[in-house]
Amino acid sequence: MSASVAALLLFSPAAQFTHASSARHLVTAPQSTPTASPTVQRHPYRLPLAGASIADITRHFTPAMRRFGPGHRGIDLGTAWGAEVIAPHDGRVTFSGQVAGRTVLVLRHDDDLLSTLEAIDSDLAVGDLVVRGQLVGHVAAGHRCETTTSCLHWGVRTGPDRYINPLLLLGPMQARLLADVEIDDLRP
Repeated sequence: MSASVAALLLFSPAAQFTHASSARHLVTAPQSTPTASPTVQRHPYRLPLAGASIADITRHFTPAMRRFGPGHRGIDLGTAWGAEVIAPHDGRVTFSGQVAGRTVLVLRHDDDLLSTLEAIDSDLAVGDLVVRGQLVGHVAAGHRCETTTSCLHWGVRTGPDRYINPLLLLGPMQARLLADVEIDDLRP
């Protein structure tokens, strides 16, 4: 499987593999909305960067295999310093301050998921309510990312040490073939 196909599948939360090494076994889950899942929203989450799309993702979620193990517990969105950061969903500020030298804003959403946004300059205080799409701050200067000069990190927790891929909260997405994918690579 080419890197382009792998990247395509990262953008499609409904896509699953029956065999990890071949795109020929790609199956798409039904587009029906389960009612019992805590991550399914009537109004899905949105990317927390004004004007951003999934094309702006510079680093994807990589789950840790064990507590405190290596991984990337969120996604990074490449942008310019000072870019507007918006609330990905309705919620309440539960933390605003410094963690390991970075400015962090944590929002607890109505479904009890926690969004962690860093590095962000924000005037919001603990207890402040926010609504989906509301300006909550600006990307802080000085924080450098792996592949870009500046980025916003968005992590989502379901508990103290349980992280999920934020892309799963964005609702159904259409799969799109990328220009450098050979059609023959996708045929059975």
